[in-house]
Amino acid sequence: MQGKEETYKLIGRVMDALVILPWAGNIKGFESEGPIYELARYTTNDWLTDVHESQMLDLLRKKVRQTPGGFKIEIENTYFYGFLQKAYKTCQTKEYEEDKYFIHAHEIGHALSSGLRRQVAFLVNINDNHWVAVILDFVHDLILLGDSLDQNKHVMKDILEWWTKHHSGRQFTVQPLAITCQQDIFSCGLLSFNALAHHFLPGLYPLVDAMLVANGRLEMMLEVIEQHLDQVHTPLLLSDLLIINKPRVLNQSAKTSNLHSRRKPLTPQRTTPKLPMPHPSLTQVIVRMTHLMPLMTTQEISNLI
Repeated sequence: MQGKEETYKLIGRVMDALVILPWAGNIKGFESEGPIYELARYTTNDWLTDVHESQMLDLLRKKVRQTPGGFKIEIENTYFYGFLQKAYKTCQTKEYEEDKYFIHAHEIGHALSSGLRRQVAFLVNINDNHWVAVILDFVHDLILLGDSLDQNKHVMKDILEWWTKHHSGRQFTVQPLAITCQQDIFSCGLLSFNALAHHFLPGLYPLVDAMLVANGRLEMMLEVIEQHLDQVHTPLLLSDLLIINKPRVLNQSAKTSNLHSRRKPLTPQRTTPKLPMPHPSLTQVIVRMTHLMPLMTTQEISNLI
């Protein structure tokens, strides 16, 4: 019952956020700015894309840097492992040291080996269908791997062991990273991010309950929307903005691949001061939440709309 009540609150907050969200252009305040309608994926059981993972990593990076010693932790983007993967293939040559393509990975490795950074964390997409969390700890010589399906990762281990030894001169130990075990076929994106966030900020990000992954996705959607609204100038009342962070009052019946690329806005920017109504496709997607939330019926969700 507690999970069901929390779901009600989150859906109410999402509906309120959709009403005050300006439906035009791209999501602002993130390194990877996808179109606003991509937010809809957070409310479904579709796999999260690299755009969504990058958004969540941006939020984590910002929060980690606000903590004592947070500047020593590097939260990398979803493309970082690709550099290590290609560098490993050239490890018998001097290409990694000399090719400008690897300059960012090389700089991170130098920062870690020199003590300017202590840890680097990132997400890895395996075979284009599974997300895994990775933390390389240069203080304790550890490679922490968080896989919600606990699959065999020998190739990835070889690459990470080579890169850490290349920059430190030491052999790192591979250990599991605390992560929620996946009970479906679509939650690896949320759970891998949650493992990183829990490791660095356990008070803010407890491990997600495997049966409440839908709630976790909605919570991240709300964080992304809040970051977006902080970056755009919209004629909203303060009370409108605050409603995102407070539960919606429900009616009684309801209670029982280039990192720096920028896409052009798909629709013209809104110029009128009127509060926009939600995009029709995103209003309809609330009903699709029933695929994520077996505790709720279609009628119960329709009462919220």
